[in-house]
Formats: sequence, structure tokens, C-alpha cells
Amino acid sequence: MKHNYTAQFSKIIITFILSMVFLAIPHISAKADVKLNDSVITQKEATGKSITFTFTPVDNGKYYKMLYSTDQVNWKEDDTRYMRAATAKIYLLEPATTYYIKVCTYNDINTEDITSESKPYALITGPDYVKNIEQVSSSTDSVTISWTPDAWADGYYVYRGSVEQGNIVCDVTNNSATLTGLKESDYESRSNYSYYVVSYKRITDSYTATSIRSDVFYAYVNPKKVTNLKEEEWLATTNEAHIKWDEQAYSSGYEIQILNIKDKVIKNDNIEFSSHTTYKFKNKSVKATGFIFRIRPYRTEYNKNLYGEWNEIVCVPSPKITKLKKSGTNSAVLKWNEVKGAKNYTIYAMSYAGNGKVSKKKVAKVGSKTTKYTIKNLSGCGSGYYRTIYFYVQANKVKVKGKKYNSYFEYMWYYNYKKIDY
Repeated sequence: MKHNYTAQFSKIIITFILSMVFLAIPHISAKADVKLNDSVITQKEATGKSITFTFTPVDNGKYYKMLYSTDQVNWKEDDTRYMRAATAKIYLLEPATTYYIKVCTYNDINTEDITSESKPYALITGPDYVKNIEQVSSSTDSVTISWTPDAWADGYYVYRGSVEQGNIVCDVTNNSATLTGLKESDYESRSNYSYYVVSYKRITDSYTATSIRSDVFYAYVNPKKVTNLKEEEWLATTNEAHIKWDEQAYSSGYEIQILNIKDKVIKNDNIEFSSHTTYKFKNKSVKATGFIFRIRPYRTEYNKNLYGEWNEIVCVPSPKITKLKKSGTNSAVLKWNEVKGAKNYTIYAMSYAGNGKVSKKKVAKVGSKTTKYTIKNLSGCGSGYYRTIYFYVQANKVKVKGKKYNSYFEYMWYYNYKKIDY
């Protein structure tokens, strides 16, 4: 049998050539059906605990998941899955840390076997959240706060208002800020005196990473000075002085000092309720010379007292009437004790004029050394409605701390004239 060696040899040559061509074609693995090697990852946002970024999706990629690492050796898989999403966010990260992120695709939702992955991109989390905020000083319209500094942060935003609708009121580079334009009436709405701080890091010229917000801090201003402070009465007969003032509604209480006219403190006291607006004081050491009453409101916050300014009044004693005796049918003798430092004295008479009205008449003014006076016209001192007349003596221009003061008026009931016509 004659063989056609030429034809067989030709077949062998063709087969060899085809096998070489086949081997020259690149092998396509199961992980190469989608390519992400050229994906672009762009950081859009970061806090101290999270990173938000966008990536270029692949048209034929079904699902995406993320791998992240701090050393590009030990990779962790994020729990979130995406369907053709272009934005991703990874949570529960450490602040001020560089993370390497890879975007991976997979087609089988059961096995989640990775079919392709991008190259790693370096992204940075924001600074740590601000800690230990405290109020370090305050006035009636401002508060200075400070916090633990973060060496990695470039600066801090201070927000005022609720967490959902806060507005930036300060942008500072150090770890303190002074909040201005505050007032006590802000307490009527909590958001008006609520603050929180966010630290930030400038990653690029166009991108700034921030921390998560701090705990909310409440700023409290100092109470305003007590107003309408006055000596309500100081009875020479009992030596008890009554002091009164208007309530400071936003305070917790009042600190009180009693001083002699040489400015030496002789008593300290405290009132723990702002609605308590009177004070009674009795001390023999100031009976003849007078005293200084000093008061300031305080508000207790964060276990500290925030004090308002001092307000004070000088109280000089009224001359104590020691004698008021009739010396004739229409006359009487009036005597009183001397008040040290008085330039002169004024004698007044008071009587009731009916219809709730009071008649007050000036009887005489006498010198500083005079402590006795004869009233020669009693009927002329009354109102003609009731025959009871009250007399009191005022000490004038008593010098205390370089200023001059008059004593508080005190009247004294004396005598019913009965049938005496005026």
C-alpha cells in the first residue's frame, strides 16, 4: 500500500502552526472578566471615624465591595456592598490615619468571589473629636472656652445652635475661643447657648477633613449687677437695717458683704435663692457711724460660681430721738443722739391728711453740734385732719469714702392733741 507521506506531513505542519497560534493567545482567568486597575478613587469627605470617596464604576461590574489597610499587607473587608454605586463610605476607622483603599468587583452574590480589584489609593481620616471642653472665663456678654489641643489638627470650627442646624461662629487655630454677643435671655432657648467644636485638617488646597463633633457644651455668662439697691429702713430704736433690691432672675443667689465706713469687712453672707431680695442687718459696731452694704449675684454652673459685679450702698445712721416732750400748750422739746460726721440735721413732721395721703413738713435745719430743738408751733406741724404728729430727724452730708450721704428718714409717733385747735 502506497502512503501519501506528503499529505500527512502537511497535516502535521498545519496542526503545529495552529497549536502555536493558540498558545500565543493570552489566557483569560476567572478574575479578569472585569478590570478596575485604572479606576480613579477620589476622597470627598472624612471625619475622625469615616472616609467617603467616589470611584469610577465599571459598566459590566455587577457588585462592589471595599478592602482597606493601613500597611497594604493586612487587608480588611468592609461590610457594605454596592450595586454599580459610584460613592462609598467606610466607617469605624481611626482618626488622623492614612488608609489604603481598593475597590473590588464580584458577580456571584453567594460566594462574593472577587473578579477584579483596583490599585490601592491612599485616603486620610479626619482629626480626632475635640475633648474636655470647659469654660475658663466669662463676663456679662462673653464666654471663653478651651479644650484639649490636637497636634494633628490645623484648626477648629466652633458651632452655635442645635446639632442639626448649628452655625459656625468661630474658626480658630489654637485650642480656645471667645464667644461674644451673649446675653442672659439666651437661656430661654437651649439652642441659643449650645455650642460644639469640630477640628479639621486641610488635606489639599480644595479639601478639608473634619472630626466628628464634640459633645455639646453650654456657655453661661455672668449675671448682671443687682439693680435698684436701696436702704428700705434703718430704725434707730432697734438698730436694725433693712436692705432691698430687684430680683436678678437669671442668678442662683447673692453674695453679701457688710463693711464699716473704713471699708473693712465685718460680715460675709450668702443668699441661695435669687427670689430672696431683702436683707436685715443689726450690728452695734456700726450703730453710730454707719456701714456699707455690698452685694453681687452669682450663677452656679459646672460646680463653679459665675459672679456679677458688686453693687453697694452706704447707709448712715438716723439720729435716734431720745426725747419728745410737750413744753407748753403748743410747743414741745425734741432731743436726739449725735451722728458722727454729720454736717447738719433737718427736722421733719409728718401727719395723716386723710384719703390715704400723708402731710410732711420741714420744721427746721440745725447745725452739726445741735442735738436739741424746741418746737414752738405744734399745730402748724400737723395737717389738721388727725391730731397725731410724727417727728424724725435726718443727718445730712455724712462723709464716707470721700462722698457725702444723708441718713434714711425715720419718723416717731408722739402725741394726740385731742381738742387743741390749729
